[in-house]
Amino acid sequence: QEMEQMMRDKLQQRTKTGPFQLRKTFKYFDRDGSGGIDFSEFQRAMELMGFAFTDIQQLALFARYDESCSGEVDYSEFVEKVMESDFSSLSSSSAGSKRALSTLVSSAFDGG
Repeated sequence: QEMEQMMRDKLQQRTKTGPFQLRKTFKYFDRDGSGGIDFSEFQRAMELMGFAFTDIQQLALFARYDESCSGEVDYSEFVEKVMESDFSSLSSSSAGSKRALSTLVSSAFDGG
């Protein structure tokens, strides 16, 4: 949770200027211009932002943001998940799986 918050804080600092900057940040992450951020692009972005997460931590974070389980975080997932100010707005229809995923992510960061 703490590492995730650090990542989100850093991203929000970079995108304070609004939607144009948010889109620019997404395109910066999307190195191949495919319209989605795949896992290798996500790892590269974490490196460039100065984060030293383990592979399992990166995978856990990526899975949290790839809500459609497509193997890519698309722009809407990026905006909704990476940039939202908190997770309290999660829909109840998938709350159980989100809780399970949240537990998985937490255990990855707690050395579990």
